[in-house]
Amino acid sequence: MSAYTDRIERYLRNHPGADRTEARGHSKTPEHPDRAEKNREKYSDYLERRTGIERQLIAKKDELFRASDKYRNDRSARNVRENPETHKPYSMVALQKALNFLNSGQPYSDVFDLDDREDWESILWYH
Repeated sequence: MSAYTDRIERYLRNHPGADRTEARGHSKTPEHPDRAEKNREKYSDYLERRTGIERQLIAKKDELFRASDKYRNDRSARNVRENPETHKPYSMVALQKALNFLNSGQPYSDVFDLDDREDWESILWYH
C-alpha cells in the first residue's frame, strides 16, 4: 500500500464512524470546487469564503484595470468565477494567490516571471 492509502486507513481505524471523504480532509470542503454548488447546505461555509475572495478579486481587478480600453467588467468577473479554458471554478488556493499578487503592488507584468503562476494567472485576465 502507498503511504497515502496507509494514512487513510489509519484515520478510519482511529475515527470510528468517519468516512473516506472525511479521512481525505474534505468533510467541510468539496474535493472539486464545482461540486460545492450541488450541495450548498453541506458546503455553505466554504461557499461563503469562496464568494468573499471572489468579490475581493473582482473589486481589485476593477480598481487596477478599469482604465484600460480592453477592460470588460463582465469578462473579468467571469474569469474569477471560472477558468476560461476549462470552464471550472478555480481552487481556493489559486484565488488566494491571485488576490495576494494583486494586493502586493507588484507590476502586472511580473506575473509572467513567477514560478507557480500557471495555476492562477488566468484569473487576472480581463478581456
